[in-house]
Amino acid sequence: MEPVEESVAEPVEKILEEATNKITEDPVEEISEESIKEVSKERVKKEKPIDDVTIQFIRNELRRVHFHRRKTYRDRSVNEFRTALGKQLCDVEYTTEFVKTEAIQLRKKTLDAQAYSALQMALIQSENHINAFFKVANAVLALGRDLSGSSTQAKLAAANCCCNLSLGNSKACAALTEFVGPYLIAELESANEPLVEVCAWTIGNLACRSSKAFKILHAQACIKSLIVVAEKSSDELLPALSYALLRYIYTGYHMIEQTDIIQVGEILAAKYPKISDHDTLWLLALLSSKDIKKYDFLIKCTPALCDFLITNSEDEIENIDKFTASLRILTNLVTEPTGEVASHLFQNEFYVNSNFFEDLLANEYPHIKTETLWLIGNLYNHPVESIREQIKNIVDFLQINIANVMKSYKALTSKNPKISGTNCLESSEEEEEEDILSMQGGCAMLKYMLPMMVADT
Repeated sequence: MEPVEESVAEPVEKILEEATNKITEDPVEEISEESIKEVSKERVKKEKPIDDVTIQFIRNELRRVHFHRRKTYRDRSVNEFRTALGKQLCDVEYTTEFVKTEAIQLRKKTLDAQAYSALQMALIQSENHINAFFKVANAVLALGRDLSGSSTQAKLAAANCCCNLSLGNSKACAALTEFVGPYLIAELESANEPLVEVCAWTIGNLACRSSKAFKILHAQACIKSLIVVAEKSSDELLPALSYALLRYIYTGYHMIEQTDIIQVGEILAAKYPKISDHDTLWLLALLSSKDIKKYDFLIKCTPALCDFLITNSEDEIENIDKFTASLRILTNLVTEPTGEVASHLFQNEFYVNSNFFEDLLANEYPHIKTETLWLIGNLYNHPVESIREQIKNIVDFLQINIANVMKSYKALTSKNPKISGTNCLESSEEEEEEDILSMQGGCAMLKYMLPMMVADT
């Protein structure tokens, strides 16, 4: 093994030693800084700079490692959420030609289980594979044929292919919905839970990735079918339905009848906290951000939300998504005019006597700080006077007084003009830096608190 070549940045002692050895050959010359610099320059010349080929090789290796990690995570997710398919780890890299060949065979007749499984894995590997599948004429119609057939195994395999195809672009999703949308909606009423689960995932993907696909689904009363299934579904199936309902309602909230949305919210609120997966919580958060008077059933979730926030408000939050959604729901619910939610909040000594708000404001995640500031602002501007008095005591404990607030507001607006003025709360998608998020959250609280605090003075 060859010795590793020494680095340019060596200790000064070694450079001095080499300079001394060079000078000893000529005793007349004295050791000087110039001689040391000369030796250093000679050593730098000997070093071989990293060429472009080496840099490109390192980049390619990093890309390869990153791709492998993403593939491993994707395979693990498939095995976790699609248990009915068995173990689906696949190290084979499929090509677009393979997809076209299998699509042609599928057009002729139903594929066997092994061929269908390979096609499923090929479709999820690349969007190019999805595009290649759609280029084969009548291939999508063949999936509809198998979805409407009598074979349970073929139905599940075809549904999984549709689910993977729904990860394509908006044009692909619109085409897929046009041909297999009715079959997906019909299979929601199937007694085969794995099939219903996959159909729900597919509907959720289609609804949020294409406005045209959503309109096709909505014209066929897809929301009605989802509600019927959600009412009688098991606890294991409800997260998949929440996945579909969240994306469906988020995409077409203004096109869906309020009675249907209220019915969905009542079903999920009744199941909370027994069912508290990511999508269920964010769907409740979405409804809480609308007119709270219409969705007063969410108030029943307050005790469970408070308990969850108390148990998970440590410095290291295990599930940040669920915590954020729960905090968002509580922040929106405290705005209800009767003060029931806010009173329940202050009845718990943990919120009043502990460092709950202080810990959240010091959290490492900027969006947690922002949500906390919104919560404080909503409480500070509450129509019930007793609620305002209680939050004032907490704010005083946090050492936020009028002078500091005014000073902070002036500093924020002078630092970034984008957040000053009446539109200071309108955030842009391009402003994703932490300082911008923190400043927007600060202005959110200040917008609520300043009028009240100035009135007190």
